[in-house]
Amino acid sequence: MFARSGTSAATSLASAINAPRTTCTRVVQATGTSNPPTIKAEPLRIVVIGGGLAGLSAALEASHAQSDLQQRGRGARAPCQRPVPVEILVLDKMARLGGNSAKASSGINAVNTGAGDSAARFQADTLASGGGLSKPELVEVLVRDSPSAIEFLTDMGAALDSITTLGGHSLGRTRTVSSGANVGAGVMKAAYHALLASTVTVKENTQVKEILLEDGHVAGVRISASSGGCVEDSVLPCEALIVASGGFSANQDLLKSLKPSCADLPTTNGPWATGDSVGMGQAIGASLIDLDQIQIHPTGFVDPSNPSSPSKFLAPEKLRGVGGVLINSLGRRFVNELTTRDAVVGAMMRQPGGRVYLVLPHTAAVSYGLPAIQFYVSKGLFQQASNLNDAASLMQVDAQSLEQDVRAYNEAAAAAAIAPTPAPVAASPSATATRQCPDTVSPAPLRTNRTPAIPDVYGKALFPTPLDVYGTLYVAHVVPTVHYTMGGLEINSHAQVMKARVVAAAAAAAPVADDAAPSPGSPAASLTSNPPHVGECQPVALTASQPDPGAVIPGLYAAGEAAGGLHGKNRLGGNSLLECVVFGRIAGREAAAHVLHVYEQQQYQGNSGGQR
Repeated sequence: MFARSGTSAATSLASAINAPRTTCTRVVQATGTSNPPTIKAEPLRIVVIGGGLAGLSAALEASHAQSDLQQRGRGARAPCQRPVPVEILVLDKMARLGGNSAKASSGINAVNTGAGDSAARFQADTLASGGGLSKPELVEVLVRDSPSAIEFLTDMGAALDSITTLGGHSLGRTRTVSSGANVGAGVMKAAYHALLASTVTVKENTQVKEILLEDGHVAGVRISASSGGCVEDSVLPCEALIVASGGFSANQDLLKSLKPSCADLPTTNGPWATGDSVGMGQAIGASLIDLDQIQIHPTGFVDPSNPSSPSKFLAPEKLRGVGGVLINSLGRRFVNELTTRDAVVGAMMRQPGGRVYLVLPHTAAVSYGLPAIQFYVSKGLFQQASNLNDAASLMQVDAQSLEQDVRAYNEAAAAAAIAPTPAPVAASPSATATRQCPDTVSPAPLRTNRTPAIPDVYGKALFPTPLDVYGTLYVAHVVPTVHYTMGGLEINSHAQVMKARVVAAAAAAAPVADDAAPSPGSPAASLTSNPPHVGECQPVALTASQPDPGAVIPGLYAAGEAAGGLHGKNRLGGNSLLECVVFGRIAGREAAAHVLHVYEQQQYQGNSGGQR
């Protein structure tokens, strides 16, 4: 019967899987009364949790892969003599699809060979940002499949007609838009239209409450669907499940348990980012990884009309990528605006008074897209200044200090423009072979050589545009905000969800690496038991070439922010949309192959009733 791994089911659900396959649906009225159960026959099914870019990429790829697999069969087995009836179903708990993917506003990365980029260079940048915690095999797959990810999106009609440079990248490789809606909205619109033209079914207002296993395999989900004031609770059988439900940046309780220092910060995330997959994954024995790695984005707009709001409109990294600079309350620059996000946040936190402004020259505003900048102005998030003195007045900083730093910045930009382009430093294979606990080992950083012949005082090597002292400038008050959660369900390079590791008693007793240890019985005490660098402090080899037999949960896949292991300590801007497409597509293909394999097993056993 359906049961949580390691526990007994509260209610017998054997009738939901016995041949012929049926499920009982109980409709709970708004008054609390119940209707008689309804019965319906079930086809083979792939369920996708989440309607963001990862979920839609997975569903579309599963649809394509299913058709292809049915034509050629699997391995040496004979192809199926007739089409295999497989339903692909996307479930989203919100009323509309999109999630955080639709809010993405900087771009999506891919190897940019035209600018001297390479797979090795992209991997080195990503691994350096991860600080020794990224799983190298996942980074390799991400980079390898990045060109085909762009092709996948553009073939659906997504416009990615511009390239910019984001923080932590040694050169420009982030595909973005030059006009119109933000890149996330454009990409999601294209994916949604492709979904409408496919055989995929979508159900909004449907929340998955529990993942159900049978003999260790995925067997279904328990769902709660809302419609017209009524809530319908039911069990939905499936042979494959793809978790693409996002992260937990809007879950204050979970943030407080895992990373108390982040709990009081505002967030850029929508209310859907509650990390439902964390609890559901833990309940079935899935491995959870890097849950304590929370990304703080340096720049959330402070709305002058509501400065204390816990929800912030993101000031995209692309604003700094096209030439925006950060100024403190003394009228001084203080950081390389294009270093990694964690480094920028650290520098911001050390500024006097904690007050920081983003200043954008008009030339950069044109590169970003003036309609978008004017939108920010209309919302009061950016203020327009006629010149540098005017900008100093808006920020209430010393005009002379500001002008001095701006002129120094322009001189460094001019020097960098004529300096030779440095060659990248290749990643060290030995330094990326294992994940190590940062409390006991300090792995050598993986870097590319970003230092020009005449360096900026803050180490900045890329200067998209100078700052015009006498021209129009745009000024915004910005603050660090909780933006992204690097941890989640641990996956391998096939997007399969790993089983939880056995934690040794001595290792489990080691202190957690955060500002406060979680109290016994708290969510953090149980949720942080799996990641080796959180409580175990011992090197753990993670190589795709030697998988641990039986280490995955058959039929369970994850992609996007719900998955963990790729980004390590810090995610590079532009890698979130990329991971959604790359690992979403992989999950879709693997799920389709798994379902066909299940079907063939049923045929060979002479039983189409769902017995494995």
